[in-house]
Amino acid sequence: MTYAAGRAFQRHRDRRPQAKSAETTEERTQQPMVEAIETWPGRPYPLGAAYDGGGTNFSLFSDVAEGVELCLFGEDGSEQRVVLEEVDASCWHAYLPSVMPGQRYGYRVRGPWAPEAGQRCNPAKLLIDPSPSGIPRSPARSAAPTPAWPIRLRSST
Repeated sequence: MTYAAGRAFQRHRDRRPQAKSAETTEERTQQPMVEAIETWPGRPYPLGAAYDGGGTNFSLFSDVAEGVELCLFGEDGSEQRVVLEEVDASCWHAYLPSVMPGQRYGYRVRGPWAPEAGQRCNPAKLLIDPSPSGIPRSPARSAAPTPAWPIRLRSST
């Protein structure tokens, strides 16, 4: 993130009304990463997970989030978290060269808990990707997604 973009983001955060954060919930959901995953800055667009043949770009829009973690799941159900540190135009993003199609993933979002203001950030909840390019679809009912939790990344080709 450039210095100017970082300052603009900080000013945006300073203008937001302060709400109670789910800090106790966050503490309960913190898990140490088993091994570091190589992470590059990535791009804010397209939203969702986009595999380009060499890795996957992940991008999630949230103008109220104070932090976003990408959760990667192994076949045994183990969870590994990657902190998304890059923010451009309220899109939290990262590029992971080691993530290929078939990877199961979700997001955890830290931020304000103010339901009266429509802000429901809770890192204890695993969020499905709101840009569902990775949800497998049934050939018989192509408009309705098949149950998939968490999402399994598919190749766009």
